[in-house]
Amino acid sequence: MKKKVGIYYDFQNVYDNANKDNKEYKIQINFIENYCKELGKIKVKNLYLKKGKYSNEDEIIQTHKNNYLYDIIVGPIKKDIDTLMTSDIVEDGSKNLFDICVIISGDTDFIAPIKKLINMKKEVYILCNSKTYRKNQGITEYATDFKILPQMCKKCNGEGIIIEPCNKCDGSGEYHATCTKCDGKGWIGGGFCRNCNGTGWIAEECKKCEGTGFKSTSECSKCGGVGKIEEVYCQNCLGTGKTIEVCNTCEGKGLFSKKKCVYCEGKGFIDLSKRKICNSCNGTGIYSTYECRTCNGTGIYKNECRFCHGKGFYSF
Repeated sequence: MKKKVGIYYDFQNVYDNANKDNKEYKIQINFIENYCKELGKIKVKNLYLKKGKYSNEDEIIQTHKNNYLYDIIVGPIKKDIDTLMTSDIVEDGSKNLFDICVIISGDTDFIAPIKKLINMKKEVYILCNSKTYRKNQGITEYATDFKILPQMCKKCNGEGIIIEPCNKCDGSGEYHATCTKCDGKGWIGGGFCRNCNGTGWIAEECKKCEGTGFKSTSECSKCGGVGKIEEVYCQNCLGTGKTIEVCNTCEGKGLFSKKKCVYCEGKGFIDLSKRKICNSCNGTGIYSTYECRTCNGTGIYKNECRFCHGKGFYSF
């Protein structure tokens, strides 16, 4: 046989300390519902509301009455609502309306009625907001069970997922492959001349010295080709044993230029007026565009929040 459950909810104790957009409060009220249903059959379900405290009072009453089936008890402005709630708890307990009393509040005002319920052999369960719970004040010592209500995860704003722009496509949802024929410019010709690397001339290897920069070598007359004179390196041939005659044709460069670059006429660049639209990419500079596979074209990553493990709230 299921035990009888009585719920007594100090509304402002929880609601006033939830986040402003009520997302955290919805998480907490749903936790309260599920928690109480598992304890037994609910016989009493009272919500205590201080009259005139909230501008949306009518909405609060209708929501909790219709959606959560609370009996709304509105206390006068000048009277402490906790006193009214305390008297109802003790009176209902003495009438044996419940076996388990769930008090949704962290106020130490309820220590006295908790003690009385324990003497009546009742079980007492306390649920409260972490911001209103006053530690080491005696409330946990007498309760059968004590739980702090879950708090919304601020990292994911209660969504359970972290949303970030896709790095692969920079949040566009599309991935562009650059045209290799025009290097993404969209046109061919014009600008920097690739034929001469912007120098304006074509370098050829010197045929006289075959690109070495010198035309002949001979034995060093100072050291006789040994490279040393009395164990000291010969300064005339720098220890090589040979003297080198620089090529007069290329002046020791190994290269020489006989003609201007025919593509850019020796300027090192091609006039922009001569450029042509690239046929491969139709002037876009993009070879192909396709949906980004990393984000499936959405432009964002949706990853489970690692702080709350996808729940959207922290449990204590």
